[in-house]
Amino acid sequence: TGVASMVTILITSFEQRTTIVTQLPGSMDQYQSSAAQSQFKSGVAVALGVSVSAVSELTVVDARRRRLQQLGTSVTISWSIFITDPVTAMAVTTLTKDTVAFAVALVDAVNNVGGGGLSLDATVVTVQPPATDTVIKYDIVIETADAAVLEDVAEHMQDSDVMASALSAATGSTISASDVVTSVTHGS
Repeated sequence: TGVASMVTILITSFEQRTTIVTQLPGSMDQYQSSAAQSQFKSGVAVALGVSVSAVSELTVVDARRRRLQQLGTSVTISWSIFITDPVTAMAVTTLTKDTVAFAVALVDAVNNVGGGGLSLDATVVTVQPPATDTVIKYDIVIETADAAVLEDVAEHMQDSDVMASALSAATGSTISASDVVTSVTHGS
């Protein structure tokens, strides 16, 4: 519409934190050395196409696992990925959506990175669905001095469906209306 062409959304800040939990066979001793943790973090970074510095909060805990035919020990490794680029965030979301395929990619990456003594088997590694929290800060620029148009746009911007669609277009990410919180302040 004519009004839409007068509205520009400027993303001023984009922060996405994705937390992933993985179950792996073995004992705590295998995963607690700095070399093993470095190998794992590097493998995560390679599998997701991010820098190692984006991988943080690596935590290893004992997680006794029982199967019908197998009694064994396992560990749970959780980590977070912190991303400030919408395109990279969307790529991470896409890569981690299929947890089985991501587990295979993760194992391949960890094994190929090497250097920490880890040699994983994708058939016994599981990845839980990721938990993602995204904060987007933005400014809306309206190129008109017409008070009626300004009021109309302000009213539409309070509609979470409209904002979800606009933010999805502006970031290239999928934004759900249920995740949108809007507030309007008028600048001078």
